[in-house]
Amino acid sequence: MALNTLRRLLRKNSRTTPFLCSLLLWVGALSHTIDVQPGQVSCFFEDLHVDDKMTITFQVGGGGHLDIDFWLNDPAGTHLWNVVKRDTGTFTFTATQGGKHEYCFSNAMSTVSSKTVSFNVYGVMWVVDDAHMAPIELEIKHLASALEAVKEEQQYIVVREKLHRNTAESTNDRVKWWSLVQTAMVLGVTAWQVFYLKRFFEVKRVSLNPLPLFVRDGMEVADTAQSPGLAIQLDGRAAILQLDNMGSAVKLMH
Repeated sequence: MALNTLRRLLRKNSRTTPFLCSLLLWVGALSHTIDVQPGQVSCFFEDLHVDDKMTITFQVGGGGHLDIDFWLNDPAGTHLWNVVKRDTGTFTFTATQGGKHEYCFSNAMSTVSSKTVSFNVYGVMWVVDDAHMAPIELEIKHLASALEAVKEEQQYIVVREKLHRNTAESTNDRVKWWSLVQTAMVLGVTAWQVFYLKRFFEVKRVSLNPLPLFVRDGMEVADTAQSPGLAIQLDGRAAILQLDNMGSAVKLMH
């Protein structure tokens, strides 16, 4: 791997140390983004030597409850770090034995949602101290380590900003659609109230069919013998108003 090649160059030629140490940041600070499907495990490894220092950071940027299982094993299979259902994490360790160190992201707890995980892995490859190494070379090595930590923090902030932006946009969409639904409900209730009040104050018209008239005691009265009732319309429905012998209404029949 590139980190091991850099280690060999540092040990062979101390004159190139300042330049190569400045490249250490670029070699060991690569950012990765993966999608872990439901029920799956994604594993990676780093080939380290004794006393190599490595840092792993991760952040779940999307999917489900934004949680993931993570573990780190040494070459013997022993858990160096193991976390369950975490949205973010940072772990730094120094290798006590050489070989492949494996780290895995597990989405086994989910059966539906995939998880988007961004992670950074970087390390500092310390070389054997050389009596002829200038102080500036040591300072460059320490500076590379400090810059590594700064870049890792910047990567973490970028991922968090993306997560918060997605949450804000989702909330904005929900508020927009809920406002449209409320507006439609208000318009519907207003239309129904106008229609109901209009019918409430509507004047009811009644049409009467006149009865034949004849003169009784010097007065014109209805001839109930020829027409025992009045045909009327009430609220748009036909009805008959029955009259007695004196022409008074006695019963309303629909």
